[in-house]
Amino acid sequence: MNHGGIAYQIINLAQGLLNMGQEVTIASSGGKLDGLLREKGINTLHIPINTKSELSPRILISLVKLLNNFKSQDIDIVHANTRVTQVLAYLYSSLRKTKYISTAHGFYRPHFTRRLFKLWGHRTIAVSSEVKKHLVEDFKIPASCVDVVYNGIDIPSYGLSYKAREKIRGDFGLKTGKVIGTIARFSEEKGQEYLVRAFDILIKEDPSLKLFMVGEGRRLPAVRRLIYELGLQKYVVIQPAMASGQILPAMDVFCLPSLKEGLGLAILEAQAAGVPVVASMVGGIKEIIEDGETGFLVSPGDYVALSGRIKELLESKELIESFTKKALLRLKQNFSVKKMAEQTLRTYKTILDK
Repeated sequence: MNHGGIAYQIINLAQGLLNMGQEVTIASSGGKLDGLLREKGINTLHIPINTKSELSPRILISLVKLLNNFKSQDIDIVHANTRVTQVLAYLYSSLRKTKYISTAHGFYRPHFTRRLFKLWGHRTIAVSSEVKKHLVEDFKIPASCVDVVYNGIDIPSYGLSYKAREKIRGDFGLKTGKVIGTIARFSEEKGQEYLVRAFDILIKEDPSLKLFMVGEGRRLPAVRRLIYELGLQKYVVIQPAMASGQILPAMDVFCLPSLKEGLGLAILEAQAAGVPVVASMVGGIKEIIEDGETGFLVSPGDYVALSGRIKELLESKELIESFTKKALLRLKQNFSVKKMAEQTLRTYKTILDK
């Protein structure tokens, strides 16, 4: 439960279900967001599930802790959100005869173990239609067993005053010039290198620009090397992962140059904060952004087109106002916490009724 799209989506879902009168416990190995869980009144249970191995003994230890903790409670649904917790949910479900579901947050390599031991649950949630298509075509899950439920966010929590925006920019050394920003873990599929190359084109025309990159991950050293090779170090600020609401208002344009993306929670957060978006035309991003209406889409890896679209936004206040206004309206209609919780509860009831 550290900063990241899946963790925030789980917290938002738990909050939405609580608001609808459901009882929720998040079982995890803990993390930086534990304090936020307590603030929201969400029950927590710490289990030693911090492993990426489907065969780790930590899964069995976690299973024992779950069984002991919930032996006096009626658990109707177990909801897994990673491959490792799918295994845990399957074992718990088998022993307690409890229904379980899982959410697919993105695209997965069809490894032999995934094909042989699908473990997707009695029903599966996909965070976008593109992810559902992937599950049906690559893992042969019947389409009738997969529900599309978009991630939802708490829209009002992202609104900040101009004074707060200036403070945030000052805190991160971004007081002068316009700021191009991104929030994502540093991995190959997030495509940060293409944003750096796009920024290299833009900085030659406007040396006052800043690039603000937020996140952590194994590709960070490679991105830093590219920044130094291009001589951009004095124009780029890199910060570790933190709550999006603390940093988004500092940005004039938000970019997500992904090569793969299940949906793109950071895009929703940027739109809620009133920041215009340029992103790759991949995965579920195409279901969030209407190209030329609520943001700009470019082909993945095309950093020249990316720089061009960013420039268009930076030079047009009218275009920014149009994009942000339309994006916020679409956000409220399709990507609220309330709607996500209602649709998820509908999925729960479907398998409970059976």
